[in-house]
Order: sequence, then structure tokens, then C-alpha cells
Amino acid sequence: MKRIATLFLAMLMAGTLEAQVIQQVGNGSVDWQVRKVTAVGIAMPSTVGGRAGQIRAARADALRQILETVQGMALTSETTVKDLMLENDVIYTEVRGVCQNFQPVGDPDYKDDGSIELTVEMFLSQEFSNVLVGDMAFASGTPQVTPLSPGAVGGVFTGLIVDCTQISVRPALAPRVLSQSGSEVYGSALIDREWALKNGMVGYVRSVQEAVALQDRIGNNPLKVTAIESKGANGADVVIDDGSGQTLHAMAENLNFLRQCRVVFVVK
Repeated sequence: MKRIATLFLAMLMAGTLEAQVIQQVGNGSVDWQVRKVTAVGIAMPSTVGGRAGQIRAARADALRQILETVQGMALTSETTVKDLMLENDVIYTEVRGVCQNFQPVGDPDYKDDGSIELTVEMFLSQEFSNVLVGDMAFASGTPQVTPLSPGAVGGVFTGLIVDCTQISVRPALAPRVLSQSGSEVYGSALIDREWALKNGMVGYVRSVQEAVALQDRIGNNPLKVTAIESKGANGADVVIDDGSGQTLHAMAENLNFLRQCRVVFVVK
């Protein structure tokens, strides 16, 4: 509880609780909007190694907390990062190695009882993404649809905003957009690997206004659709109506922005 209170205070002071998409995972948190994991390492007073030894102990605890938080993240709508790490010892070792790159946030906090609290953060970097999603099947094919003219679909779109505020959605590293009929409208098989590793498969924000402002990601004419429901054990995949799915796959320009991961989910 002490650890969580410290983490909450750190986020409150940063002014992020309302603006960002914060998910509490174990004793840490994931800010999906800026793709950052935050945790707190704690070390009690010790006569071994003095203050330097206590700081090392706080850093070791911080690594444990970062790892626990990362393991609790949803990888897909059906699996967590922990699931993948348990299946593959190499991935476990690589994830642990990446997590060791965490950075302290400010100086250690020295408590009256002699303990030390060290807040640390780690961004979900391209290296991190490569370990977890780098081996997924990317851009393996083009959807087979009947092309429509730009006039029939409302012009050429530059990105996709999915309004998920009416449903419950859990952020994930590799979510999908599905149609009501069950076809995959957006997912790893339809996107470019390098774009996914660099920027993440989707962005997460709290409002449509925030999404529209992300022109570097979704351009100046994004298609806006409403999610009908979420799917999967983790509730990370979202379902849109068949008409919107057809619109997305009707033009080469739309397929291009999907391949470049120009997709944002608005979550509540």
C-alpha cells in the first residue's frame, strides 16, 4: 500500500492522472499514452553496505517491480506478457535485460523510518517492442475487397480514430480491430513491422479531441468510427460495424495508413 501511495503521488505531482491513459498493474503503472512504465523500489535500513548498499537494494527492488508490471501488461487480447515469458526462456531473459534500462525519476526519497523509496521509469522502446512483438506475422497479405471510389467512402482518409468510450477496453501491445462479421480489419498481419515497433500498433488517448490533435500520427482527415464491443479474454480487441470495415479496406490509401499504424483508440 505504501508503494502504491508513493506511485500515486508521483503521478499526481506530474499532473498525469486525468490526462493520460494510466493503468495500474501490480505495484506499478503503465502510461499507455506516452508508452511508459513506472514503479517504486523500496529498501529498508541495513548495516550491510551503508547508504550505497541500501540504494543498490532499492534499485534491485525497482527492477523486480518493473518486471512485475511489464508481465501484467496485455500483449494481445488473449495473452499477457507473462504468458509469453513463461513459454520462452529466451524472451524472459531479453525482457529482463531491457527492463534493466530503467531510469530513476529524481533523487531517492529518504523516509523518517530510515527506508529509501526510489521511483523509476522505463519507456516501451523499439527494443522492448521488438522482443515481444517482433516475431509476429506482419504485412502478410492484402484484404480481398471490392474497391470503392473516394466519393463513395467520403474521400481519402489519413488515419483511424476508434471511439471506445462506450465499452470497456484494456490497452495492449498488439490489439486488433474486427468487423461484426468477424474479419480482421486491423492487426499485425496488415501492418508494417518497423512502424509497429517504433510507434506501437495503436495510440491510446482519453478523448476524441486529443486524438484529432495527433496529426503527426493520424493526419488531418482521419476516419472516425465507434467501437461496438470488445473481444478476447483481455478485452483488448475492438469490434466496429461491417460498413466501416469495408470503408477502411476499400482504397489503397487507407491500407497505406493502416500499414503505418496510424490508428488511435479513445478509451474511457
